[in-house]
Amino acid sequence: MSDSHAGTPEGAQRRIESPYDAPQTEEELSRRTFMANATLAIGGIVGLTLAVPIVGSLLPPKSDAAGTWSPLTPQEF
Repeated sequence: MSDSHAGTPEGAQRRIESPYDAPQTEEELSRRTFMANATLAIGGIVGLTLAVPIVGSLLPPKSDAAGTWSPLTPQEF
């Protein structure tokens, strides 16, 4: 058995450490909070920018003149 498995029982897998396992500092937490808030703010701005023309296209046009109906003329084939 090699020295890299020293202290672990035979057959047990060694746990691989990841950067997310390290304790987080206050600076990292505040950065993460800032990035989350910035992402939400940018998403809100983009959503509002898209919502204004979409809602505007769903509303009927405002016109002072009342629309008039014109009858259909019969067509001969």
